[in-house]
Amino acid sequence: MTFSLYYCLLFNVLLDLSGDLADLSTEISIKEKLIDELEMSQKKIQTLKTQYEEKLSLLHNKIKETETERDHVGVIYVHCLLSSLGSLVSWIGACDRAEKYWLAVSINLHAPSERLNQVYPFPESTL
Repeated sequence: MTFSLYYCLLFNVLLDLSGDLADLSTEISIKEKLIDELEMSQKKIQTLKTQYEEKLSLLHNKIKETETERDHVGVIYVHCLLSSLGSLVSWIGACDRAEKYWLAVSINLHAPSERLNQVYPFPESTL
C-alpha cells in the first residue's frame, strides 16, 4: 500500500471515530441530564416524604390530644353523674330517716294519747 492510500484509510477511520466520539459525547450529555433530573426528583420525593411524615405526626398527636380530652371530659361527666347519684342517695337516705323519725314521733305521740283514751275515755256525745 502506498502512503496516500494508508493516509486516506487512516483519515476515514479517524473521521468515523470522531463521529462515534461525538455520538458518545451526546449520549453522555443526555444521560448526565437524566441523572440530574432523577436526583432532583429524588430530592423532591424526599422533601414530600418528610413533609408527609411531619403532618402525619401532627395529626397523630392531635388525635391523642383529642382522645385524652374526651377521656378527661368523660371522667368528669361520670364523676358528676356519680356525685349527683350520691346526692340523690343521700337525699333518699335523709327522706328515709325523716320518715322513720316522723313515724317514731307519731307512735310516741299516739301511744300516750291512746293510752290516755283507754284510761280516761271520752264520753260519747249524747246529742
